[in-house]
Amino acid sequence: MPYYDESGKIMIDEDAAMVDISTLQSAKDELETAKNEITEIIGKNSAFTGVVADTISQSSEGVLKRINDELERIESLKKTIELTVNKYKEIDRQMKQRIESSI
Repeated sequence: MPYYDESGKIMIDEDAAMVDISTLQSAKDELETAKNEITEIIGKNSAFTGVVADTISQSSEGVLKRINDELERIESLKKTIELTVNKYKEIDRQMKQRIESSI
C-alpha cells in the first residue's frame, strides 16, 4: 500500500521496494546463467563452419545482446529503487530530527 506525503505524492514502501529489488536480482541471476550458456554455445559453435553454424552464431549473438541490454535495465531499476528508498529514509530522518528538536 503506498503512503502519501503532505502534498499528496506517493511515497515509497520500503518493504515492497526490497521485494522488488529481490525479484529483480533473481531475474538478473537467471539472465546471467542464460548469458553464460549462450556464451558457451558461441564458443563451441566457432569450431564449425557453414550456413547452419553462421545462423547459430548470428542468432546467439543477437540473444546475447538482448540479455546484456536486459541486465543493464535491471541494474538501472535496482539503483533507482535503492536511491528512492534512501531519499525517503533521509527525509524521514530529517523530519524526525525536526520533531525532536521542537519538543
